[in-house]
Amino acid sequence: MGTTISNAVILYFVQKYGNINQNAVMVKAPICPQCSPCNPGDYTCANSYFNLLRILEDRDWQAILRQKLVSYIVDVPTDNVYKLDSDLPFYERFSFKSMKAKGEALCKMLDLKFKIDSVYYPWNRTF
Repeated sequence: MGTTISNAVILYFVQKYGNINQNAVMVKAPICPQCSPCNPGDYTCANSYFNLLRILEDRDWQAILRQKLVSYIVDVPTDNVYKLDSDLPFYERFSFKSMKAKGEALCKMLDLKFKIDSVYYPWNRTF
């Protein structure tokens, strides 16, 4: 919640005052080949994208899906939550199916045009 609220405050000031400091670098909308259609400088789009990712990652992944994956891994003696090497493509598919469905549902509900194309584990562990 703190990250999302902070982001909303920053968006408010950027939209109200534009470039707050002439020496600062202007914030650009995210350019993400996996899922973001935002154009540079489209702060509303960037804000929506950021908040969508926060909901998907912080709520759906951290609080729900990660727990399901950990429960699965615990029941598989050859697998380890701290090292997903044994079947990383399976874990990515497992997570992708759920995250894609949740992302599509949120986008439909909020009338957003984002699309989740992939999920990966940057640290090769559940957390």
